[in-house]
Amino acid sequence: PQGGRLHYFQGGNFYNVGTIQLTGGDVLWIEAGAWVRGHVVATHCADLVIGGGGVLDGSWQHPRGLPTRPIVLD
Repeated sequence: PQGGRLHYFQGGNFYNVGTIQLTGGDVLWIEAGAWVRGHVVATHCADLVIGGGGVLDGSWQHPRGLPTRPIVLD
């Protein structure tokens, strides 16, 4: 994809990110050995890449106790 942002998480690290908001053309790359706690939201956009060999841990809890899903694509 062109014109988007790179969200890169390096292997061997733990990240507590909350919400990752993706827009058109963005790349989310979770390198093998990375552990990312949070969720991904991408609404009304196209040309996304979500990849890598790491872990997206959807056990993150919203600060107001609202339910969350690991990946929301709408």
